[in-house]
Amino acid sequence: LTDSKILELHPKIRVQAKMFIQMLEDRGINVRVYCAYRSPSEQLENWKKGRDQFGNVYNKSLVVTNARPFESYHQYSLAFDCVEILNGKAQWEGKNWEEIGHIGDYYGFEWGGRFMNFTDKPHFQMTFGKKCRDLKVLHDKVAYDKDGFLIF
Repeated sequence: LTDSKILELHPKIRVQAKMFIQMLEDRGINVRVYCAYRSPSEQLENWKKGRDQFGNVYNKSLVVTNARPFESYHQYSLAFDCVEILNGKAQWEGKNWEEIGHIGDYYGFEWGGRFMNFTDKPHFQMTFGKKCRDLKVLHDKVAYDKDGFLIF
């Protein structure tokens, strides 16, 4: 799963993502990348969770994201979500998140556990100093390479 998800990432961050995973493995931490590119329709479905038809939150425990379509770096292949695997099971509340986050920092990723007040520990992104709105402008101009990745 991890290798196929890394192939969904923008070519500008694939090497760093692979090195991130390798360094974790070298330290005895096994992680699985389970989400990379997320389509706008998938993002919308995630955003709707815990919200009514008007977008009002009715159940905070069900809310997965506050990012609507094109407000997440997943839509630009610049983000991925991973989880530590221990004895074949996902460790959502594992003890290694801080170390995982620091290793992500080392490779230039922003860690959702830090910038989102420890609420999105699985999330790592590389923005190249671009806001999602800047990337959306490029998306609207259809600024894509031959492989379908945004040119910036």
